[in-house]
Amino acid sequence: MKQKAKNISNAAAGALFLHLAATLAVRMLHSRLTFTLGAAEQLYNIAAAMLVLCVAYFSFNAFAGRLGCTPETMPRRGKVTVSETAALTLICGASIFLIGKVYSSFFSDQSNSFVSENDGVYEYILAFILYVVVPTFFEELVFRFCFAREFRIFGVFGSIMLSSLLFGLTHFSFSAFPFAFFCGIIIAAAYHRTGRAAAPLGIHFINNALGFAFAAAYIHTADKTTVSTLSAVIPAAMIVVGVALLLAGRKKNPTEPEEEEEHALVSDALTPAMALYLVCAFIVHIFV
Repeated sequence: MKQKAKNISNAAAGALFLHLAATLAVRMLHSRLTFTLGAAEQLYNIAAAMLVLCVAYFSFNAFAGRLGCTPETMPRRGKVTVSETAALTLICGASIFLIGKVYSSFFSDQSNSFVSENDGVYEYILAFILYVVVPTFFEELVFRFCFAREFRIFGVFGSIMLSSLLFGLTHFSFSAFPFAFFCGIIIAAAYHRTGRAAAPLGIHFINNALGFAFAAAYIHTADKTTVSTLSAVIPAAMIVVGVALLLAGRKKNPTEPEEEEEHALVSDALTPAMALYLVCAFIVHIFV
């Protein structure tokens, strides 16, 4: 098990090195290109975002396969119903959004950079795809359905913390890292709790979609106070609905004790390859 754990960590490090190289390459190319239309730049950003995440996903699976690591499955823990999954999705997605609002107040707020007042319908559709659809699907594909699942060899806690650490680092921003790391913990925990792909996808979508919707509304309305109020009230209402669903579901389906699983030590994940990647990622955070 110890050797398999190291192989998985090395496969992840190799995939993340390629992800880092692809990210730097598309950023350098972006700086050299001249876009005459906003839609053209958005299309480039969509393609680039999908490319770098696909590089990480496919390269990890290729490296893991060459190292003899067979894909793991994510078991459902306890009697987790569809109702409980929906409840956790609403609670976690809305809570992350509200915490993000508070967190962003300590930094330069970039939320309104999603859209511009002069954008047309096509630009809004492309922006929605870039900031909501692509991160929801492709980031979850890599960091939860790939890393969090395979890192179960380090135990549930180890899987959550390791996958969230890598999720935060790949945002390549010191100001974004703490919040991305926190989001990763919540989403990975929900994935491990339910064993359902719908939970991480739904949580990520709710957070990003709420941010996009309220950013657009804030730009296009004169009544900023109402938008600001709704951006707190609507997520809070979603949390209340989620809690109600959770309580109702648990009365019918009491939770069962979970079995302890044998796992490798988290320290086994710190292979030379992974340590080198962490150093490189830290350097990129400083200079990029």
